[in-house]
Amino acid sequence: MKKTSLSIALSLALALGSLSATAAEKAEVVAPDGATVINTVEKHLNRAVTVDRQTARQIEALLAEEEEIQSDNRNLSLQIPVLELEERRLKRHISSLTKKIILMEEQQRRYAEIALMVENDIYDASEDLLKSAENKQTPFLKAERKDRALFIEKSVNDPSVNVGEKLRRLLEALNAESDYGVSCDVMTEEALFDGQKTTLQVLRIGRIGYFAMTLDKQKAGIWKDQKTGFASDPALLEPIVQLGATLESRTQHEMALMPVVTTAAAAAEAKEN
Repeated sequence: MKKTSLSIALSLALALGSLSATAAEKAEVVAPDGATVINTVEKHLNRAVTVDRQTARQIEALLAEEEEIQSDNRNLSLQIPVLELEERRLKRHISSLTKKIILMEEQQRRYAEIALMVENDIYDASEDLLKSAENKQTPFLKAERKDRALFIEKSVNDPSVNVGEKLRRLLEALNAESDYGVSCDVMTEEALFDGQKTTLQVLRIGRIGYFAMTLDKQKAGIWKDQKTGFASDPALLEPIVQLGATLESRTQHEMALMPVVTTAAAAAEAKEN
């Protein structure tokens, strides 16, 4: 029994010994030397240090960017109240402009209506001027007055002339027509006298009196119609002669004779001086 246990123990010891020898032989073959291990470790350390530095730089960049973003956010937060006030001001300004635009559109619409009414009135007035120029009862200065009325009528129908200018021209024409009512004229012209074409001295008293007398002052008359012209009336001779003399005295101008210095005389006088 003791022999058997001893033999088993010896066998195990031999087996372990052989295994230890085999492992030692393998260790001698596979295990690297110390320099190689150090180089490998240094490479891994250097690589880890490089990665750590890159990571640190990236972290610093991210932190800086975060700080910049936070600074921008703080600045924006400070600007928000100012921007809100500016927004309210702009809204008020837009509201005011909108009201002004609406008011201007309304005024423009009313102006267009008034302009149309005024233009129609101007056209009617131009027709009245034309009728007045062609008045058969007092056809004085017929061509001049007709041309003025036709000019106003042409202006009304001209789209390139604004309403203000049309109104100005009409007022100018009406002013000229109104002046006829407070003025008197005496002129010499050919006209019908008792149906015969005669050279006459024609007298106009405002718009109500249109008279004429022959140049020899032997006949006088008043305007009757287009066919007869001036119809003679002996009862009007004396007052028309007196009226003609009065009007002529008002239109005459005194003339003064003034010496005229010729070029030669002026040159001689300058030479003497």
